[in-house]
Amino acid sequence: MDLVCAFIILHYNSYEATKVCVDSILGLDKQECVKVIVIDNSSANDSYKKLCETYSGTKVELLQTEYNCGFSAANNIAYASLVTFCTKNS
Repeated sequence: MDLVCAFIILHYNSYEATKVCVDSILGLDKQECVKVIVIDNSSANDSYKKLCETYSGTKVELLQTEYNCGFSAANNIAYASLVTFCTKNS
């Protein structure tokens, strides 16, 4: 089945809240239609490492920014991993 819905979750220093969110999405029916991307906005603690350990080998894609670039920029980075923009000259 084709991808129907993608969830982008911005994460910063909050392992438990992010885990609850991801687990609730993974609990939905029709998992083959869902993509989950978690983008860590350069957390200052070990929460990103814990997420990597928790979701290793799953369909959850984990990304990390080099610095805290803010809400919009971090979401755009995750969005860019989903979509490729082309022009007639590409």
